[in-house]
Amino acid sequence: MVTTVTKTIGPTGDYSTLQAWEDAAPANLVTADQVWQGVVQVGATFSAGSNLITIAGSTSDATRYKELTVAATGAWCDSTSNALAYNTGSGAYIVNTAGYANVITITEDYARVSRVQLRATVNSSRAISNTGANVRINSVIASTAGYNVAYWAGSNGVITNSLLTQTGVRSSDLGACIWFDVGSSGTKLLNCTVAYPGAGNTNTGVLNNNYSSTTVKNVVAVGYADGFNRRTSGTTYSNCFQDTTGTSYTGVTNSLAFSTANFVNVGNSTPDLKLVTGSALLNVGTTDTDAATDPYGTARPSGAAYDVGAHELSAPSSSISGTATLGDITASGSLSVATSDVSGGATLADITASGTVSSSPASGTITSPILKNNAGTILASVTGIVANVYNPTTGALVVRKTGLSSSGAGIVTITDVLITAGVTYAYELDLSATSQGRRLPTGVAA
Repeated sequence: MVTTVTKTIGPTGDYSTLQAWEDAAPANLVTADQVWQGVVQVGATFSAGSNLITIAGSTSDATRYKELTVAATGAWCDSTSNALAYNTGSGAYIVNTAGYANVITITEDYARVSRVQLRATVNSSRAISNTGANVRINSVIASTAGYNVAYWAGSNGVITNSLLTQTGVRSSDLGACIWFDVGSSGTKLLNCTVAYPGAGNTNTGVLNNNYSSTTVKNVVAVGYADGFNRRTSGTTYSNCFQDTTGTSYTGVTNSLAFSTANFVNVGNSTPDLKLVTGSALLNVGTTDTDAATDPYGTARPSGAAYDVGAHELSAPSSSISGTATLGDITASGSLSVATSDVSGGATLADITASGTVSSSPASGTITSPILKNNAGTILASVTGIVANVYNPTTGALVVRKTGLSSSGAGIVTITDVLITAGVTYAYELDLSATSQGRRLPTGVAA
């Protein structure tokens, strides 16, 4: 049975340097039957004028590998209040201050790196250089002064939930933010944000060189003359966005506004590339199980579909319980509003409900969410709806209303003198008086 051997790295850890942890790994992880895990202490800083760590050659097995990560709490991605930006004030970070060196060099197959922040401060150094196969990078913030943030020449890797960003410009392929070179075939770049904050980089965000057939999915590349540049037809793009009108590819949408209409902050000094309400990147991605949660732990999709980029914007706070039947459409759920006025949308199984729950409309009225069918069509102007309102504690029937209709917007209102404003009720809506009713989400009468 594989054993995970965890060692801490930092001022009070098992090892004081990253390379010391790597050097201490068994010569052959397959023979040792181990996962060799290095956990960087929160707040630890590693800075040097040379490669800080080279992960090299101890395994040939997908279940026995080396993993470099950060302690379970306190990493940059452990709080949604932390910006999606390189930030030395949160988590652990690794900095290279020399030219022509890498922060992390990977030559070993199956290596994993997650939850760290990486920075190369000289415009001739990379954050990540990889030639190993099946390497996985997840929830990493990596930044350079203009050189490649990541150079990738290993096959069948996966890069997810990461922010790759530059603060300077360099010409030629060496200035692309991420460069997939010969040997990178089979690698996937999923739900990542590739950015030059402030815009104006004359180079490329995601460069796929000759003979590098990769999959690029749910990726946004902004601030570059070309967000994407493909030199081989083997690379495929799905649900990707760029802010330029440069080279056009199937699967890439051009002319995204690189502004606060889509991101929290796009400036050079205090960037935060998390998404905002109303962003064009919301609910337009495609499913991939390798990116089932975002760096902050939010499950994808939070809305109707995956968001594009590293950040998944959370849906409004709610609790789910109970069941509802609208004709032949069945869903489960109840909406418990966390604040006095909440606007937004939620998907409850096969029914999509959206709208506003307010603490003070007209007296004695329960207002339903917008009713939609499986195809997302609003159930507008439906007549003959029956509503039963119950005491949610005892289950006793409070009032039964017949002959109701949904509005043109697909909303049903239940009004009666037996309904008291400010009281929470359970209720059900049936499309006809003969259909079998099940409870809809509880609602607070207004």
